[in-house]
Parts: sequence; structure tokens; C-alpha cells
Amino acid sequence: MRFLQKTSEMFERIHKRLLIGLAASILLVQATAVQAGEFASNDSPASQSQLVGNVLLERPFDEQGRDISGYGQTGLVNSRLNEYLTIRTVDPQGAPVEGIHVLYKILSQPSQVEEGLSLHPLGKGITDSEGLYRAACVLGDQHGEYEILFYVPSDSGEVSFLRYTVMAHKASWANWLVLGLIGGLAIFLFGMKVGAEGLQAAGGVRLRSIIGDMTKNRVKGVGFGAVTTFFTQSSSATTTMLVSLVNTKLMTVRQTLGIIFGAAIGTTITVQLISFNVAEYSLLLIAVGFLVTMVMKQRKYIALGNILLGFGFIFFGMKVMSDVTVPLKDFPAFQNAILVLTYYPLWAIVFAALFTALFQSSAATLGIVLSISRHGVFTLPATIPLIFGANIGTCATALLASLRASRDAKRVAWAHFFFKVIGVLIFLPLMAYLAMAGEGATHFLASLPIPLGSDSMARQIANTHLIFNVLITLIFLPLMGLLERMVYGFLPRRPDETLEVRSKYLDLQILDTPSIAIGSCIREISRMARFVEEMMRTIGQAIFNRDDREWDFIHGRDDKVDKLQTSITQYLTNLTQKKLSEEELTKSIGLLYIVSDLENIGDIIDKNLLVLAQKMYNNNLEFSEAGKQELQELHHKVSEDLSATIVALTSSSPEIAERVISHKPMLTDYGQKLHLQHLKRMKEGLRETIETSSVHLDVINYLLRIEFYAYRIACIVAGKGMKYMQL
Repeated sequence: MRFLQKTSEMFERIHKRLLIGLAASILLVQATAVQAGEFASNDSPASQSQLVGNVLLERPFDEQGRDISGYGQTGLVNSRLNEYLTIRTVDPQGAPVEGIHVLYKILSQPSQVEEGLSLHPLGKGITDSEGLYRAACVLGDQHGEYEILFYVPSDSGEVSFLRYTVMAHKASWANWLVLGLIGGLAIFLFGMKVGAEGLQAAGGVRLRSIIGDMTKNRVKGVGFGAVTTFFTQSSSATTTMLVSLVNTKLMTVRQTLGIIFGAAIGTTITVQLISFNVAEYSLLLIAVGFLVTMVMKQRKYIALGNILLGFGFIFFGMKVMSDVTVPLKDFPAFQNAILVLTYYPLWAIVFAALFTALFQSSAATLGIVLSISRHGVFTLPATIPLIFGANIGTCATALLASLRASRDAKRVAWAHFFFKVIGVLIFLPLMAYLAMAGEGATHFLASLPIPLGSDSMARQIANTHLIFNVLITLIFLPLMGLLERMVYGFLPRRPDETLEVRSKYLDLQILDTPSIAIGSCIREISRMARFVEEMMRTIGQAIFNRDDREWDFIHGRDDKVDKLQTSITQYLTNLTQKKLSEEELTKSIGLLYIVSDLENIGDIIDKNLLVLAQKMYNNNLEFSEAGKQELQELHHKVSEDLSATIVALTSSSPEIAERVISHKPMLTDYGQKLHLQHLKRMKEGLRETIETSSVHLDVINYLLRIEFYAYRIACIVAGKGMKYMQL
């Protein structure tokens, strides 16, 4: 396909060169005729002045380097173009030449033209004091490309000529523009969806499960947020995921902030990719991606095929939008709209924010901006408000997702919103400097001998977008605590955040159907276990980060666990009094033990570990660095086993339970090892170790006790009831 395309382009270039060469030969003959007095239509000084000396033709540019020749204009059929076609005549030294009579020939027109293109030169076609020749152009009655050859014969018999092209569109071009934009945007968004699915299948499927482990410090959180957003191809998807994780208490508000900052940088990667003009490879990517997904059977190759397909559709959608927006650059209403965006940046921000919120993708907004920018419509300062608006609009998805979520989940969505809005407010008065930074960075990168180096407007916009998001991240990174206090001030804690919980699945009317009642019990126990799991995750923050804000949460969760333990125990007791089979009776008794052990774990966290956390906080104690790392590692291992036990219970999976059972001996040995290492540090006289010795050893013992209860629950799930009874 690429070979055929290149061959077609080569023949087209040869054909045009032959036409131009033929026209030049004709003009040379005509020029010779002029010298013999056969071509001149009048004896005016103007017509004779063209024979004074050699004259060169060139396209003129203004002082800012903008093309003012009118070359490449577009307009409607049978209508006059907005700008004059302008040519500058200069002598061999580059000085403008006045009084030159410029001639022209229509080189080519669309087929089936009845009323062709016409030119109406100003001043009888004579160049002015600046050497400029201007002509009004009226397009023909057929849409397509028109080519005009301007020329000036010289007294040496040679001809200086310059070729111009203009484009005519049908009167219904606006309808096709809208359809093209909608279709191109749909292809673009579909490509993002397919590409994101491929990226997640290739390496992002574990993002949700490990996201909490990558927030140990701010920089890791930012890096992980950028990587996550690259795999999801959407900062909105990343922040919505964070809202979901906080809503289920798998993360805290503070843990999400670094990832939110990283998501702002991650979304610029997609914009960077689409800013390169690689649309000519889009169909090749689609073809190869489709072939890979159809031929290959392995999941990793199918994921690769989807990645290729996705980016192929992204680039193809960009090409469609770019092609249909060609007429916009000469459309007066659109030019006026661009002026409005330039002089009223707040309206531009609002418009871009609403558009981004509608399509839930800042990349979609910037994709259209990049497509239009390739036609020289936008200046860089005019696009910066659109960049700001796209960044604000991407907050809408998380805000909508948090409407029916917990108060903490709402805080995450609002933290994202405050981060973007404050960032925009900081740089709103600095837009000129931001534009200079984007332009300078693009010029610098274009000067480097690297592939895909470009100084185009699309690259300037993408680099400005990157610089803005990196800068606001660097500003907010040390102010993470301030942002957290801001969202807690905006949404303060309410007394009802820790209201007691009621059973959801226990129904007395189904006690006479034991199998269904046991299933409902397991669902309720799983719910209780999730509360215990939340407590386990939160106690780590309270102990290792000395975070007193988690104390009330742990107390509240323990109250809920106690209430559910009472309800479930009473329900199971009533169930065992029914007529049960031996298997049903065994399951019911096992569930009673599980409920008791879960309640024991909750008590250890609330009444033992939390007391130690309060002791560390009140006495301003700090673990030694080595001791803290060891305790965090033990807490992590026990938490993993507890979570796996809950999964095994919920899914009735003996295989997962067996893995937890196999871990217990290793963790027991690991706990003994930590005891010995702590005693060794005490002998070395480390002050932190001595001050926290009792707390340190108690934390180890309580964590191992929790592991023991998780092990006993796993034994029941694995069907090793007799072994459990002997414990």
C-alpha cells in the first residue's frame, strides 16, 4: 500500500512538472514574440517596462514572517477569495522592482468547469513601489484545485514564473465539515478506547491491584500516576479509578494526590504522540494491527495488535479532522471566532472545558486543536486558553463519578478539580511567558538531530501543554498537605460518616432454605471482612506515618464489625437449629468460627495496634529506619494474606486458601528473624530502637496473631476443619 501510494505521488509530481515545463516553454516563446513586437497589446510604458532587465518572482512575507501571498487559499465556488493573490518582483540583488507588468495563465482547473477561474489585477497588473502585484481571484463553478502560473518575460529571452494553487469548495462544505469532524472525532475516540484496552492487556491489568503500593512517597505516586494514565489513555479514567478505590477504602485521600499529579503529566504523552504528523502511516498501522489480532492467538500479541489498531485509528481520525477543516482558515466567521478566543481567553477556557466535559477526554479537545493548527489558523497564544480549558474539563468525569460515592471519594474528585483550576489561575496572567517557553522548547528540540524533530505549530501546542502540566505538578508537589487540608475544609468530616452498619443480606424468611441462607451469610461475612481489611490497611498509616486522623475511622469500623458479628452469629445460631444436612451443619459451624476470628482481628487492630499507634504519636516516637522498613514489610505480608483469605472466602476458592496456609510457617520464621534483628540493633545502642523497643516487639506479635487468625479462616475455607479444631 505504501509502495503504491509513493508511486502514485511520484507520477503526479512528474505530471505537474511536465505541465509547468510545457507552460514555461510556451511562455518563453511568447516572451520572444514580445521582444519582436508581436505580443504586446498596447504601447503603454507599463507594458514596455517589463523588458528593462531580469526580474525574479517570489511569494511575499510580512515582518512577522507570515505568508501574505494568498497562496493555498480556499473558498466557495463562484465566489471571490478573501485575500488578494500577491506576488513580489525583485531584481537579482533582491531589491523590489516597480512598474513591472505581471502576466498569468490558468494552468489547470477541475474537470467539467463551465465558468472557470478569473483574475482581476489591481492597477492594470503593474507592481507598486514595494514590487508587489495584487489580483482579486474569483473561483470557478466546480470544486477542486485551481493552478495559476504567474510570469514575467525578461529582455534576455528567459521567463521568471511562479505557480499558485487555490481550492474551491461546494456551498454545502459546512455540512461536510460537521460530519467530518464528528466522524473523525468518533474514529479518534474509538482508537483511544481500543489502544487503551491493548495497553492495559499488555501491562496494565495489575494497575488497580498494585496502585496502593506505589504511594509510599510523593515522587513514586507521580510516576505511577503518569504510567497509569498512559496505559488507560485518559487522566479521567485514572481519577475515576481513584474515586472508586477511595470509595471502597482501599486508599486514602492523601495517597491519591501524587497519582492525580502524575495523571496530569501522563495525559500529555498521548498529546505528544498525536502532535507528530504521521497520519500517512495510519492505514498501515490499522492494517498491521488488524492482521495481528486476526492471525495471532496469544493474548500478548492480540494486545499488541490492539495497540497498533488504536494508534492507527487515532492518527487516521486526526487526518480526517485535519482534511475537513482546511476551508476554515479562510472562513470569515471562523477567523472572527479565533479573534474572540484571542481577545477573550476566559470564554475560550469555558468553551474548551465544556467540550472536554462532553467527550470526557482532554485529548479529544486538543486533538481537534492540533488538526486545525496544521493549516496555520491558530497562533500559539490563542491555543493556551484552550489548553487550560481542556485541563479543567477533564475533571468533570471524576466529579460525576463521585456524586453517589462516599465523602472521601468526593474529596478526591474535588482535589483534582482544585489542582487544575488553581494551576490555570496561576498561569492565566503568565500566558505570554508560557507561549515563549513552548515555542523555545520546540525550536530547541527541532534543532537537535533526532527523528521526528519538528518546529510545527502542532508541536508547539503539545510542548506547551506538557510544560504547563509539569510546572503545576512541581508547584503542588511540596504543597500536597495544603491541598489535602483545602479539600477537607471544603468537605469537612461529618458525624454521620461513622454511623453503625446494618446487615444487608441476612433475611429471616430464608432460614427455611439453608443453602440460600448459608450463601447470604457468606455474603454478609464477606462484607464484614472488608471492614476488617480496611482497618488493616488504615492501621499502617496510623502507626508508620503517625497519622491521628485515622483513629476515629478505625474505631468506627470496629464498631461496625462488632455489630455485624452479633447479627451474623445470631443468624447462624438460628440456622443451626433448623433441619440441616451434615454438610450444611459443618458449613454453618465453620462460618461461626470465621465470624469470631474476624472479630478478633478487628479487636487486635482497634484495641492493641491502635493503642500502640497512639503511644507513638503522643510520645513523639520514631522507629529506626531499618526497624520501620521491617515492620512495614511484615504488615504488607500479613495484609496480603488477610486479603487473600477474604478473596478465598468470598469466591469459595480452596486453592487461594491453600496458598495462605503455606505462608504461615514462613511468616512465623520471618517474625522470629525480626525479633533477633531488633535485639541486635538494641545491642548496638541505637536510640530510636531503644525508645520504641516495647512498641516494636508488640507490633510484631500482634501482626503475627492476625496472621494466625487468617490462617485459621483459610483452613476452614480449604476444608481442613478437623485440623482447625485441633488448634
